[in-house]
Amino acid sequence: MSTHTNAQEDLAYIRDLMDDTRRAAGLSGGYFVLWGLVVGIGLLVTWLQVIGLLPYRPLLTWGPCLALGILGHFILAWRDKHRPAQSRAGRLVGTVWLALGVTQLIFFVASLGFNTLPGIYMPGIVSSLLGSGIFITGVLAGIPWLRWVGVAWWLGAFSMFAWPGDHVSLLMGALLLVLYVVPGLVLIRQQRAPAASGV
Repeated sequence: MSTHTNAQEDLAYIRDLMDDTRRAAGLSGGYFVLWGLVVGIGLLVTWLQVIGLLPYRPLLTWGPCLALGILGHFILAWRDKHRPAQSRAGRLVGTVWLALGVTQLIFFVASLGFNTLPGIYMPGIVSSLLGSGIFITGVLAGIPWLRWVGVAWWLGAFSMFAWPGDHVSLLMGALLLVLYVVPGLVLIRQQRAPAASGV
């Protein structure tokens, strides 16, 4: 009897954790939209620079983009901090994305600041990291379609490494719109749906 009760409690705990993680994934939607738009604009400007329509100034392009992204991120984080007490699952999802964000920042500094990493590889590296974060979030939240979005990012990253060129910046910009901003809007809508229905 005790074993049966413990098993039921474990299952209930897992269900609660999954529900909390789904809510946390919903909160992530705003960050998806923010970073998708900011980085997408940066990539479009970079592509226009690479093909010669604008002067090539990566630091002047990415400095303001990253500054806007970080500012928007802190505004979203401040808003989320004033929501009801954050769950353990929410902190877990946030930690995953914090780790990936720091990793991306290191690669950006290595590429733009120190010139130790050729910029042509950056879209593939970032796409790989985004795929990892989205896939992990999908697994933790029990959202199957989000896992497939992560897989699509990995396939996109593979194609960027396999066929490098000027077109890669444009490809990643399109992926950000389709596989980052759109899923972010879906996550926001799914998060708001229970609140609207009073659940």
